Amino acid sequence: MKKVFLLILLILTLPVPLLAQNLTELVDIPTADIYESGTYNINLRVYGAGSVLTRLLFSVKFFELGAYLDVDNATGNLDPKAHDVQPLVKIRLYPGGQILPALAIGYEGQGENYYFKEPRGFYVVLSKEMLIPGLMLHLGGNNKDYTYGFAGLSYTFEEQGSVFVEYERIRNMNDLTNNKCNAGLKFQITQELGMEFDFKNIGNRGSEYERVLRFDYSGEF
Repeated sequence: MKKVFLLILLILTLPVPLLAQNLTELVDIPTADIYESGTYNINLRVYGAGSVLTRLLFSVKFFELGAYLDVDNATGNLDPKAHDVQPLVKIRLYPGGQILPALAIGYEGQGENYYFKEPRGFYVVLSKEMLIPGLMLHLGGNNKDYTYGFAGLSYTFEEQGSVFVEYERIRNMNDLTNNKCNAGLKFQITQELGMEFDFKNIGNRGSEYERVLRFDYSGEF
């Protein structure tokens, strides 16, 4: 863990130009933001024992369409195993204003980084800037087999990095065993390339606690 934080500190001290950043999701929960129209994005999550989750999406106006591919044992000495491709779609119904928050709806067939975890299914999410520039509040809910709530806070600093925390799988406040708290740091290396460190299920040092490394690349089509 100390090595991870030292690496993050080193990255933050690098002299890089100010870069615009899209924050269409936090660690696992979506936001009401979408990529600019005419943009494609490739996202790679390296997690577990050499598994890789790949996401490819295309954004046209207020609409995003894409797919996930999860591969177990993508690295290492075991045989790789690819799971079924899972769809994703997001529609931003309202971009937000001075009073009303941005509003988006969508569907994700992929589980929470793991193929065998419960997919998010259909969801609705609201995002609104709060108190200071760059501080965003995200609230929403999703339904697959059950209905869950989720909430998150994100802060974008100097348009080149973001820190965020989220609380998801909220269903029964009297039983918090299934709820999850995640946090992450995203850093824009170039205009096209971003890198992210995620810390999943904070507070649980058992088998569910995990550190995830992510990369995403965006371009125009």
